Amino acid sequence: MDPKDERRHSDAVTIGNTQSAGAAGAAPAPAARGVSFHLDAILPIGQLIGGRFEIREILGVGGMGAVYKAYDRDIDRTIALKCIRPDLASHPEVIHRFTQELLLTRQIAHKNIIRIFDVRESGGLRFITMEYVDGHDLGSLLSDKGKLPSPEALEIIHQVCSGLAAAHSEGVVHRDLKPSNIMIDRQGRVVVMDFGVARAETGDGKTQTGALLGTLQYMSPEQGKGEKVDARSDVFTVGLILYQMITGQLPYQAETPLASLLKRTQEAAVPPST
Repeated sequence: MDPKDERRHSDAVTIGNTQSAGAAGAAPAPAARGVSFHLDAILPIGQLIGGRFEIREILGVGGMGAVYKAYDRDIDRTIALKCIRPDLASHPEVIHRFTQELLLTRQIAHKNIIRIFDVRESGGLRFITMEYVDGHDLGSLLSDKGKLPSPEALEIIHQVCSGLAAAHSEGVVHRDLKPSNIMIDRQGRVVVMDFGVARAETGDGKTQTGALLGTLQYMSPEQGKGEKVDARSDVFTVGLILYQMITGQLPYQAETPLASLLKRTQEAAVPPST
């Protein structure tokens, strides 16, 4: 789904291959042409959306849209604002993911799950408003450190599991867990985010017409084969992430993500001690 995330620091939210970033180190946004934007023309700092949301910072840009840090004047709060490119705003699958992310995440009330507030439209711009997490994503942390001390890794994964347990208790399977979708705020709170390809377990667990949604490096074998996916698929991915945090690498090493996925369907993982 996103071969390479564009990330800096802070509220990581993915839309297609858009990875949000954060307050620290974000580059100034290029000038925009009104509300309509493409990758070469995004919303300018200071623009007011819907008479309420003031754009403060560009957090990330990708093929399907962009994520911003914004100030909600009505409630005096900093939020994250996740936008779809206007030329994709009428695409049924994109709209489905946007709406599904809101509906499924709203079912889960837990401190380790991102809070999404609303889906809105203004001046042809469709966007989601959500909690802004001031911190960094786990992917960036692993890129900087390589691997983590076991106590730190276990504390992070414990909070991830707590959030997932709440999601699974509501019948929601994430289906796209990866380090860049796990945020750690400045107080050490861990937040699981980006439920754009999540699915309720009441469905058949499959995507339509064989579509493969997710991130190849972190897919469970059954998801990679297009089979029915349930909560156990998320648990498998948690194992991959914990393995990576402790050893500094993923258990199924291969030259390409697709080859790694194939190994996952055929071989046992290399023991961490090895």
